[in-house]
Amino acid sequence: MDIELFSRILQGLYSPSTSQFDENSMISDEIARFSGVSGMTILKYNGRQHQYQLQESSRIYRKETDTFSGLSAKYGAFELRALRRLLRQQQYIPMTDAEMWPDEPGLLETEMFVETSKIFGVGRRFAVNMSGASDWNSGFVMHVDHRKTDISPESLRAASLIAPHLASALALEQMNNVLRKQYAVMLELLDSMDIGVCIVSQNGDVIIENRKASAVFADQDGISKKDGKIVAYPQASNGELRRRITQTALTAIGQANLPRNAMVITKRSLRSPYWIEISPFGHAGNDLEKNFRGALIRIVDSDRKPKFKVKPFAKMVGLTSAEIEIGQLICSGYSASDIADIRGVSIHTARSQIKSILAKSGCSNRVLFVAKVASLSQF
Repeated sequence: MDIELFSRILQGLYSPSTSQFDENSMISDEIARFSGVSGMTILKYNGRQHQYQLQESSRIYRKETDTFSGLSAKYGAFELRALRRLLRQQQYIPMTDAEMWPDEPGLLETEMFVETSKIFGVGRRFAVNMSGASDWNSGFVMHVDHRKTDISPESLRAASLIAPHLASALALEQMNNVLRKQYAVMLELLDSMDIGVCIVSQNGDVIIENRKASAVFADQDGISKKDGKIVAYPQASNGELRRRITQTALTAIGQANLPRNAMVITKRSLRSPYWIEISPFGHAGNDLEKNFRGALIRIVDSDRKPKFKVKPFAKMVGLTSAEIEIGQLICSGYSASDIADIRGVSIHTARSQIKSILAKSGCSNRVLFVAKVASLSQF
């Protein structure tokens, strides 16, 4: 077994930073090489619609995309018979072509096998069922070099070894796609208000992020990404951020009690800090995503003075005209002493007014007040 190649495959499959299955992916070629075969295809089958889709394929098929698509359409019914039989097979246990088409004694002489051998140089094949508890079921098919008459036990073992990891990566990929699609509008709205937002898993992996969050991470001025995870500076802040994310994520599935909370992250440049709001995030979609535990993080750069509109929120909670003005200053990043100077009042008066605003708003601190105002500014 090529341990180095296996490690590289796992690193690619579980990398949170990029899609593992885009058009430039090499993951299927590396899995095929690890398994000692010429190529592979990953298929998804929708039991409700009785159809399957090609999820990913090796380069030998991508180089002849039109030809491969034509063959898939031509022999779709023949392959569908085998796929349905595969999906009844025990999960992660390889199934040979002879088992998938038991009623075809001269399998290698059938039209499909002859044509794929001639065009792609592949012959025998075996497949693995990776289906989970969802409407979509999945499996992958390994294609052996047409010059080989047998499927090696080593290839079968390699496929069994990689199957659980590939299944997990596919589930994560589909979950990420669902999240990106469903929350794309929200991300764009918050971009327009100069608010960074990202969804992270319990262990801090950044699943999706908007452009503002990407810019904040790129600045590396107190908050950044390392190996696909959100990290904070200094170490004490990073430890607190990780603790809050973990507890907030567990709250999302009812295993902890840390609701919407906030913290301040000091910038390395010592400019005005970032305001961070962390909320429980659990996806209540189909079975594939139902166990997702994570957190939604909003990042407000107090230096950038986001475009907040306090009045819509003020009407809801009954703020006076003076309190609206103070609320706008809070959202612009001014401290209590700054507000006292701007309004020509004592620091004691300014603090008392801020306290009154927070009480009316049901907020325990100014960061949560800004977050609540931000959530209504988009409307």
